[in-house]
Amino acid sequence: MVSNAGRDLVDTLVELGVEYVFGQPGGQALPIYDRIYELQPKINHILARDERCAAYMADGYARAKAVLGVCDATVGPGATNLISGVAEANGAASPLLVLTTDVDSAAAGRGASQELDQLSTFRPLCKWSTRVDRPDRVHAVIRHAAELALSGRPGPVYLSFPPDVLRKETHGSSNTAKAVFLPHRPRPDPSRIQDAIKLLMEAKKPVIFAGGGVLWSQAWDELVELAELLSIPVATTITGKGAIPENHPLAVGVSGSYNRPCALRVMQEADVVLVVGTKLGEVATAGWTVPNDEAKLIHIDIDAAVIGRNYRTTVGMAADAKLAVRDLLEHIRGKSFPSHENWAKDAAGFVDKWREMVRKKMESPTDPIRPEYVIHAIREAMSPDDPLISDASFPTVWTGAYFDVLRSGRVYTAPRGAGGTGGGFPLSLGFQTALPDKRAFCVAGDCGFSVVCQELETATRIGLPVITIVLNNSSLGYIRHEQKAFYNGRFVSTEFRRVDFAKVAEGFGCLGIRVEKAEELSDALKQAKNNNGPAVLDVIVDPWAYPPVLEFLSAGWNEELTAFMKA
Repeated sequence: MVSNAGRDLVDTLVELGVEYVFGQPGGQALPIYDRIYELQPKINHILARDERCAAYMADGYARAKAVLGVCDATVGPGATNLISGVAEANGAASPLLVLTTDVDSAAAGRGASQELDQLSTFRPLCKWSTRVDRPDRVHAVIRHAAELALSGRPGPVYLSFPPDVLRKETHGSSNTAKAVFLPHRPRPDPSRIQDAIKLLMEAKKPVIFAGGGVLWSQAWDELVELAELLSIPVATTITGKGAIPENHPLAVGVSGSYNRPCALRVMQEADVVLVVGTKLGEVATAGWTVPNDEAKLIHIDIDAAVIGRNYRTTVGMAADAKLAVRDLLEHIRGKSFPSHENWAKDAAGFVDKWREMVRKKMESPTDPIRPEYVIHAIREAMSPDDPLISDASFPTVWTGAYFDVLRSGRVYTAPRGAGGTGGGFPLSLGFQTALPDKRAFCVAGDCGFSVVCQELETATRIGLPVITIVLNNSSLGYIRHEQKAFYNGRFVSTEFRRVDFAKVAEGFGCLGIRVEKAEELSDALKQAKNNNGPAVLDVIVDPWAYPPVLEFLSAGWNEELTAFMKA
């Protein structure tokens, strides 16, 4: 059968099980789009209003389903617009297939319109980047790229296609059946398993520290079972939030920069830390201050390069989180080991104390509205299975500490791969696309939402009923706090005019509700949930509300935290 490379590209995506491509078309890519038209609804294209948001949407889809996400853009500025979203996927270990067109092969290097060195642009952000110059190689290259994106530490891969290559005739894709391959997920060395168990048995105050790798490998059931068998408290990174339900007796919450003080304290007191699926970067460790220097570390991560990079490691295992924890369980089940119940009770006491400390701010409907109260109201309105997607910066600080995940799994996400503001809302659209039976909630700041709110049109057009809660404080709250703490309140470029996001939402065809009093919030959330389409709640919050963790990070231990940590 006579085909062309553009058709082969789409056929291969279908073979790989790809159902959605997020992006913006260009004239160079029309052979791809024409084939998508023919194969709908096996494969669908979702038009984003900005390529950056397309990359975030594909990332959100990948995280929600633990599958390959696909985004596309045209040559030149279309390709460069993808960069922020691809950088997030790279930092968050999200498997993304990034497709762009290029200039015609005959025009390359001649100053063609929109030409730039796209390979060099994407190479630092991707596991593999290549230009596909042979039409007969399209099928093999895409299969290889997909397997690479999903294997080992997941991440983005980049493919560039000259339009003349896409138009060239071929003999069609070499296989019409759905492709089946198993990404490479390494097991740990059995001797390291024994060494790890020995350390855990000798520990007086062991802690499990779970990162995003637990969610990518879907290891949460095994991790909770391990914690329960040994009565070990579990702390998580912000990207590992969801590794254990946060109402579980052994859960102490998020440690690191966006923390609950109870988790920080548990991590500081630990003598052995079982680290699972985190690179122990700056955010996860609160600037490399936890765990403490004397703690012995068992570090499990699929990326061997991060083991021992920032902390002295007693036992290191370059392995998949799920397989490694399974192997630990096989050697522990049915055997008698020393109990850590007293330590677990101490850790639970720290959690109880923290909850009592924040209860009043979370449950009291005071005006001006406190963000803690907003987060509490959102939790009350949501089903345990509904995902919450937080934007970066201030929203992550509030949701990371104050929002409880009530079941294990990918029910919470924040863009911490690169930490760019604005990523939360398009990520939530990807989640909603992947999970049509759930209701995605997004918490955004007014600054971050301003740069992506054009995607409300996308949500309305596609029918994605995401509920977005904008914490509107008319400022860059995180930066303004640092100006207040370090520069005597010399505020520059951190305050702006208040935007009425309810009216903005209405302009895009969405439900928009402005909330200025705390007593209005519960009804507004109910109204949003009863609405079949996307909704935006524009919540006017206290502009000077800062969580205690920011005081800790920027100005040292404040009195409240110092008392908590020493009590």
